[in-house]
Amino acid sequence: GTIYASSSLSVTAVGITQPTDGIIAVGNATFNGGAGVITLTDAGNDFTGAVAASNSGTNAIKITDKNALVLGTTTTQDALPVLAGGEDTQTGDVTVAGATSVTATGFDITLDRTGNAFIGAVSLTGANLEVANGNNLVLGPATASGTYKASAAGNIDELDDSPATIPGITATGLSTFTTLTAGKSVRLDNTLNNFGGGGSVGGTSLVDVTVYNPLYLLVLDAFTLTGNLDIKADGIAQSGPLTVGGTQSLDAGLGNVVADDANNDFTGAVSANGANVTLADKTAITLGTITTTNNLTVTAVGITQSQPLSITGTATFDGGTGDIVLDALANDFIGPVSLTTSGSGNATVVDANAIELIVPGVAGN
Repeated sequence: GTIYASSSLSVTAVGITQPTDGIIAVGNATFNGGAGVITLTDAGNDFTGAVAASNSGTNAIKITDKNALVLGTTTTQDALPVLAGGEDTQTGDVTVAGATSVTATGFDITLDRTGNAFIGAVSLTGANLEVANGNNLVLGPATASGTYKASAAGNIDELDDSPATIPGITATGLSTFTTLTAGKSVRLDNTLNNFGGGGSVGGTSLVDVTVYNPLYLLVLDAFTLTGNLDIKADGIAQSGPLTVGGTQSLDAGLGNVVADDANNDFTGAVSANGANVTLADKTAITLGTITTTNNLTVTAVGITQSQPLSITGTATFDGGTGDIVLDALANDFIGPVSLTTSGSGNATVVDANAIELIVPGVAGN
């Protein structure tokens, strides 16, 4: 029958399951399943206090609560599926060797303790979602009707959508990804991601950042990378300066690439694709493969290229006091080309076909 505990509840056994009757526990509930499963999945369960659970071996812990659920200290070498009819929070660290799945449709999920140790992928469904981890964090499919927030002391990674079709992260509100220690990377390369409220990536001395958001505009906050930046979205913009030690690949699909902050500092080659592409660099810039269906605008202190350029509309280059050297034989400028330098800056441009030059002011040759 139904188990009712007006205070705390403690159960220890080699494997813990329940029949079709629920458990009502007013106080904290502790379950130690030894080398057995813990299966508490009756829809009538109602845990008012924190639920702590632990077992060993390849045995999952499954918990269902018809209302809000508070997770206490929980440890399993297998999977942790959780279903709640209210908010899901935690008062103790959660350690899971397998996959973690928490569903609280329409309610917030807050797993924000930095002592968490999620080794397998973490999948969440709810309103405002938050997950933190004390080491590397692997993100599984997620659906947030509000915001999505992930932070980790290690790298932040995501399950790929290939070869299997694995859903990405879908969030109506802002999605935020933060590494808590220096020298880490963020890789969110599932092509089924849908950051409808925009995305923010942060951290100290990040190495590489990869973010795919093919259905919506992605706005990049200010950050510094020692490695490479790889972005795919339906439009790319920025809200603060970007410092990138490696290469940049900015693919805006049918949208625009607007990376025009005057304090940007791109060390490696910048490749971009979009309707219109606008790039700025406070020092010299090297252009990689650039493809536009409309216009290209580049402002820097010196402009060179490592790959041919294919520009349908007007191409505008302002090299400041540096030289403009666009001498790839396969360049194809279909629209007019505008060149500007100051000081002693020179300009060189090559086109595989005819070229229409507009030279507002080239100080050198």
